[in-house]
Amino acid sequence: MQEAIHFIQKYAVAYLSSILQALEVAWHAQVCGLKWSPDDREIASGGNDNQLYVWGLHSTAPTIKFSDHTAAVKAIAWSPHQHGLLASGGGTADRCIRFWNTATASALSAVDTGTSFSKLALASFCCTML
Repeated sequence: MQEAIHFIQKYAVAYLSSILQALEVAWHAQVCGLKWSPDDREIASGGNDNQLYVWGLHSTAPTIKFSDHTAAVKAIAWSPHQHGLLASGGGTADRCIRFWNTATASALSAVDTGTSFSKLALASFCCTML
């Protein structure tokens, strides 16, 4: 049992280290937000260069790049009900929550809220958006 635990810990540290190295290479700006998808197959990263990247589980480079924000992307949330539905919130100059489909790498919609975001969450108790 101890060997199995040691192997899992070693693998997890190595895997997280490779993700962080890949993020450092891809980002030429400060990373402001990170969020794993509910199925742990993708991770979304936002930065102060207004970019939102989506990374595959074993990718060493972003698989998707969204460039629609006009300010830092700090707030990131995945839908717990719809695979590939991602939401992101921009900073002061942007003031938008943007919705993305990572399965098709497309923008879905944007809502100008009049304020900036540093945190964002999609409700886990409801499967429809009001």
